[in-house]
Amino acid sequence: MKRVSMELGGNAPFIVFDDANMDEAIDGLIQAKFRNTGQTCVCPNRVFVQATILQKFTDRLIDRVLDLTLGDAVSSGCHLGPLITSAAVDKVLVGGRPHLALGPNYMQATVLAKVTLDMHIANEEVFGPVVPLLAFETESDVIDMANATDMGLAAYCFTSDLGRAWRMSKALEAGMVGINAGVISAVQAPFGGIKQSGQGREGSIVGLDDYTELKYVAMAGLS
Repeated sequence: MKRVSMELGGNAPFIVFDDANMDEAIDGLIQAKFRNTGQTCVCPNRVFVQATILQKFTDRLIDRVLDLTLGDAVSSGCHLGPLITSAAVDKVLVGGRPHLALGPNYMQATVLAKVTLDMHIANEEVFGPVVPLLAFETESDVIDMANATDMGLAAYCFTSDLGRAWRMSKALEAGMVGINAGVISAVQAPFGGIKQSGQGREGSIVGLDDYTELKYVAMAGLS
């Protein structure tokens, strides 16, 4: 049988507790969500914000998103480029608006409020510049909400509580977890997911496992 390694995408949660540094959380979200215009497998797809800070977080996030500029990849000061195909534009064009002057595949970054888990956008990978915001009340609630998916590639959590950071790292069903970090990938770290997000790992020494076979040799009676 041939050994395989598969990375199959994700539906990453991004969790912000009320004790988090809000500026750092928004910086992390901008980094994680909008790199490559939201078209990476580890982009946050569901942004859970504790209800006590949701309105303040939303207002400050919108201010940051409005500052993002669209353009081609070589333009100075450009933050967002085009989506890969017109079909991708059609898929994510809900509440946002296209920028036809730049080209048919450019779309304005969009923030969606009052999203709930029963909505389509909370259950499938968006793969575009759309940020769905969902409210949560307690730590146990958001763990259940974040894990309510068949995918498990990446997860993000922002908190200033060390104990909570360890609890969330353990409880979140994902192959990779970022605590107070919006960029978690590195060649020296194992990259991969659980559940329907694939099997095996890329990167690090662990990434060699899928290309090698373990052999055990027992020797006796030699001089």
